[in-house]
Amino acid sequence: GERTEVMTRRKRISLWGAITLPLILMAGFGYLVTSIAMPKNDKDELRMEPLIGFLSNKRSQGDTLAPQRQAVAVYLAGHFGDKIRSHPKGTRSPVLTVREWQRADSAVASLANVSPAQLLDADRLVDSTWHGRPPGEIDRGVGLSAITISMVVLLVAFFSLAAAAFLRRGFSMRVLNLEIVTADGQRAGRARLMWRQLLVLVPPLLICAAGVWAIFRGLSVAPVSLGVGALSVSVVALVTAWRNPARGLTERFSGTRMVPE
Repeated sequence: GERTEVMTRRKRISLWGAITLPLILMAGFGYLVTSIAMPKNDKDELRMEPLIGFLSNKRSQGDTLAPQRQAVAVYLAGHFGDKIRSHPKGTRSPVLTVREWQRADSAVASLANVSPAQLLDADRLVDSTWHGRPPGEIDRGVGLSAITISMVVLLVAFFSLAAAAFLRRGFSMRVLNLEIVTADGQRAGRARLMWRQLLVLVPPLLICAAGVWAIFRGLSVAPVSLGVGALSVSVVALVTAWRNPARGLTERFSGTRMVPE
C-alpha cells in the first residue's frame, strides 16, 4: 500500500553512520595492521626501484633514450654504488628482486668512475625533471594498494546489488526499519532498487577507476588524493542526508524516497 510516513533526519544520519563509520574503522584498522606487521622498506631501495625498472624496460632500449639510460646508470652509481656492490649476489630484498639487483649491478659495473659533472647532470634529470620517477614507471606499492582497494569496492558493490535484487534492502536499513518507496508511496520494485544502488556505487567506483587508470598510466597519484576523494563523497552524502532526509541525490535520480517502516 501507499507509504506516507516522514523520514526523520535522525534516521537518515543514523543510516549514513551505519554505512560510513564501519568502512572508516576497517580502513584505519587495515592501515594499523599493515604498519605494524609489514617490514619497513629501505628508502634507498624505494628510490632505486623505478630507475632500475627504467633500465629494464624495453621501451627505454632505443637509441633516442641512450643518454637517459646513461644518466640513470650514473645516478645509481653515484648515489647507491656502495650499496649495490655490497648486496649479496643472488639474493632479493623486500623491495627489489634478484633480477633487479643484477640489473643495478650491471649498470654500476659499466662505469669505471663517475665525475661530479656527470652526477650533477644525472641529478638534474632524475631529481629535477623526473622527480625521482621516470615517465611510465609504476609505483608498485601504490599500484598494489589501489588494486586491493578496488577489489574490496567491487566485492562490496556485488553484495550491495545482490541485496537490492534478492532482499530489497541491506542489513543497515533492516536494522533501522527503513523502507524504499516510489514517489507515489508504493514499495519500489527490485529493478528500481538496483538502479538506486548503482547510483550509490558510482562515486566510489569512479574514484577507484580513476586511481587505477592514473597509476597504470605512470601518473603520480598520492594515496591521500584518493582518500580525499572518498572523504568528499562521504561529506556530500552527509550534507544531503541532513538537508533532505527522505530524498537524497540517489533517491531523486532513481525516483524513490526513503520512509520508516
